[in-house]
Amino acid sequence: MSGKTVPVEKLVRVGYYELEKTIGKGNFAVVKLATHIVTRTKVAIKIIDKTVLDEENLTKIFRETAILKKLRHPHITRLYQLMETDQTIYLVTDYASKGEIFGTY
Repeated sequence: MSGKTVPVEKLVRVGYYELEKTIGKGNFAVVKLATHIVTRTKVAIKIIDKTVLDEENLTKIFRETAILKKLRHPHITRLYQLMETDQTIYLVTDYASKGEIFGTY
């Protein structure tokens, strides 16, 4: 991926994934529903703006993603891929179609 920054709203594709609707938002990240262009598998892609993170939070994100890559459990969202540019981190995960666990109460 190039280091060029494109506003999240304008992105159409990240790697082999076509971005669709926004399914979540936070202070420094947006989560988009996406589809793999070959397999047509639905995934969630968390798009993290590195420019608003301090070094400590950036370190935490990379530590957590390293752990998530190793985990395989039916009740834990799987991390498939991490992509990075100069200003953005893209985390490709399972798409939980029923939403997050804390949103169901």
